Amino acid sequence: MSYLLDEDFLRKLESLLLFSRRVMRGEGIGRHQTYRRGASLEFQDYREYYQGDDFRTIDLNILRRLNKPVVKVFAAEEDLLIHLFIDTSTSMDYGTPSKFHYAKKLAAAISFIGVSQLDRVKIVPVTNTPLEQVFISHQRGKSAPLFHFLESLEPGGRTDLNRALRSYAAIAHQPGLAVILSDLFSEPGIQDGLNALLYAGYDLLVIHILHSDEIHPGISGNNRLIDMESNESVTLFADKNRIDRYEQLLQDHMLRIEAFCIEHGIEYIRACTNIPVEELVFEYIKRGVHFK
Repeated sequence: MSYLLDEDFLRKLESLLLFSRRVMRGEGIGRHQTYRRGASLEFQDYREYYQGDDFRTIDLNILRRLNKPVVKVFAAEEDLLIHLFIDTSTSMDYGTPSKFHYAKKLAAAISFIGVSQLDRVKIVPVTNTPLEQVFISHQRGKSAPLFHFLESLEPGGRTDLNRALRSYAAIAHQPGLAVILSDLFSEPGIQDGLNALLYAGYDLLVIHILHSDEIHPGISGNNRLIDMESNESVTLFADKNRIDRYEQLLQDHMLRIEAFCIEHGIEYIRACTNIPVEELVFEYIKRGVHFK
């Protein structure tokens, strides 16, 4: 049992399944269709070629005839490696409860679904770079060690998601489903990092977590604003025009990220901390392409 999720929520999560849209190669028996090269497996189907797929699986006859790259899929049932990236930068510590606590609860829910269906879950805390403190589930069906690791995480440091995700894509040898939990307040952005993961063959789900105060600030008059990561401060008079301008800039920022994700086939979900995690999972995330 974990303080992150109660027993009723865990029982409900057992009804969900987590999928990758890409056909991944696993290491053990699981519930996901995968493909391997070789005659010992049964040919199953064709599917569209994705950037990062093994080009040796492209059907050259169809490519010559239709000028369209498709890959051969050979049927097998294997496990899926779920890479859970949790933004541990100081900005995630904002709010009561904080965005970081919200992200840990959501990570616990996704981890539980994964290990319940015999998948492997790799938790990767990130700030400027992926931290050395990485946890990989080895006991199939066992969620307690994952919960304990998540409970131990604390926020701190600055954020460079591009650098962190690029570094991870360069050193991680087995792609899978990559889930990014972050407020996406990373000055260099996240697009280059997402591209690096796509090129390495990952399927991606981005969950953009914000606090309600960040979406609609409840301030007015003179205020001293402090950057949580740099400790730099600025004095600002907040009137309606400035609040409206801020909200428009934030909306533009979210729309740019969403448009990038749509263009590159990445599932993008916005999450506000005033929405209970249980409601987010069953009313929003479940409608997406990775859960059912």
